[in-house]
Amino acid sequence: MGIEFYAKNNFKTCLSRGVLSSVWLYGLPIPPSLNNAYPSVNGRRVQSKELHRWKVDMMEWALINRASVKELRNEFEFIPKGHTVAVNCVYYFKRERVLTKKGDPKRLDVDNRLKVLLDQVTELIGIDDCMIWQGSFWKRIAPDKEHCDVELVIVGPKAPDAQIN
Repeated sequence: MGIEFYAKNNFKTCLSRGVLSSVWLYGLPIPPSLNNAYPSVNGRRVQSKELHRWKVDMMEWALINRASVKELRNEFEFIPKGHTVAVNCVYYFKRERVLTKKGDPKRLDVDNRLKVLLDQVTELIGIDDCMIWQGSFWKRIAPDKEHCDVELVIVGPKAPDAQIN
């Protein structure tokens, strides 16, 4: 659990890929699905208790990692003009949640958890989520506790998939 900065140790490698900074957030709690986060009550979407509990867990994670979160906020405070943010998420679930006893995949979507996660992470680091232009996500078997890891990457204007005109 924690935060690991890559650009400070690997700056030339990052620049050669058009990347200014790469940061991993480890051990984040897995967010609820979008449907479970905002159920409809009397025709209106409301924040669920499950979402509230997850946000409290995220605040606890941020508190435990407060020194690194402060450094992270500073790192992302001034994203250079023409640069964007890429986000890569790895979700770790218990085996029985993602696979049947025969080893076939179960229906457990991770894409509908992404919005909830990104909203909270961008708030945590102090950027507007409109800065996120690309990303990917993976589902993995958890070696122990369920969690998710998130990589945030400041991508330079030379990265063809992330150019802003």
